[in-house]
Amino acid sequence: MANESAKELVASLMETLREQQRDSAQLQERMAAITATARSSQDLVEASVNSRGIVIEVKFHPEAVERSGGLAALGRYVTEAVQKAAQDAAAQVDELMAPTRSRLEGLPQANELFPGMPSPSEFIPEPVEPSLAPPNSPERQTTAADDPDVYFAEVETVERSDSSPIDRSW
Repeated sequence: MANESAKELVASLMETLREQQRDSAQLQERMAAITATARSSQDLVEASVNSRGIVIEVKFHPEAVERSGGLAALGRYVTEAVQKAAQDAAAQVDELMAPTRSRLEGLPQANELFPGMPSPSEFIPEPVEPSLAPPNSPERQTTAADDPDVYFAEVETVERSDSSPIDRSW
């Protein structure tokens, strides 16, 4: 009896995966077609990005330099427009992917099929929102924990006496 329910579960899982595979190519094409366009405040800059947030076009108001207060200030308007467009593109991708995510979340997890096995989701870290701050801003300053040149004063050296043939070959 348990064998029959396992067979049904696997058959259902395989059908869902086949559906996902059929939909995948169309989904990728639709994602590749996504673009987003946004304007900066004061409509000085218009930026367009693709589904990955990569800038594909930037347009400037004819008086953008003068109205912004110079080239340095204009850069802030460009950044603003690009970030708005990238956020819009990401929202479109999320909306497009929602049915797929929902379908995949409905699938049984490995630990449901094989009791005692950890769920793969336990090994996937939660995504961290990337900073929108400029490269040299205080928000992006590294801490000692991030610095690869951190010096550790009290490090114990362990001598191994049981070397293997592989260790000696190196």
